[in-house]
Amino acid sequence: MNPETVSILCSPRSHEALRLRSELGPDGGVRQMLVSEPSGERYVVREGIPVLLDQEAVTGLNQRYQKLYDRVARLYDPALWLMAFFVGGREQRFRREYLEQLNIKAGQRVLEVSVG
Repeated sequence: MNPETVSILCSPRSHEALRLRSELGPDGGVRQMLVSEPSGERYVVREGIPVLLDQEAVTGLNQRYQKLYDRVARLYDPALWLMAFFVGGREQRFRREYLEQLNIKAGQRVLEVSVG
């Protein structure tokens, strides 16, 4: 993870600042963790992405919708490709046009959240 990114994150429970730490995982390999110093809250980092969602806190309709989205997620990319094909283009073209509207400069990064 990028230190600049870590500096803007906080614990979703306590809102305390998080620090990036490396430690041994259950498999004996080194893994990254985000740790809140005061409370000791810990969040694993998978492939550079912090997992901040507490699955046990997801209940009711949120839990039902999350399960639904998890089931249909594997169909999302093929459906997007098919839709792009039928409207006369390729998915890459639609993504490029979308990104051009954001006026992203070289070297800038964007995190797309909850768009599907």
